[in-house]
Amino acid sequence: MTKIDMAALLADREAGTDDPWEVIDGNTHGSEIIAPAQPSVRRNVAKCGGPNRESNARRIARLPELEAAYIEAVDALRNIANGSSAEAASYARHILGEG
Repeated sequence: MTKIDMAALLADREAGTDDPWEVIDGNTHGSEIIAPAQPSVRRNVAKCGGPNRESNARRIARLPELEAAYIEAVDALRNIANGSSAEAASYARHILGEG
């Protein structure tokens, strides 16, 4: 299982472009991922070219939602690990990579 650095994830979410993000068709660069609620100078998040640009752009645009769900799931597992039955706590610690 890949261990994700939660401190880095949280720091990057704080420093990065606010969501939501969405995909639009770029003029000559393929698909673009933008943050429509941002001022125009901070609106562009990424550009995707190549044969899989649409699916790759959609994957990138989902990242803020996936990060939020991951953080929520980790918090829930930590709550289980810190206050449930021994079996549930052991399983939660295993999933979290903490034991």
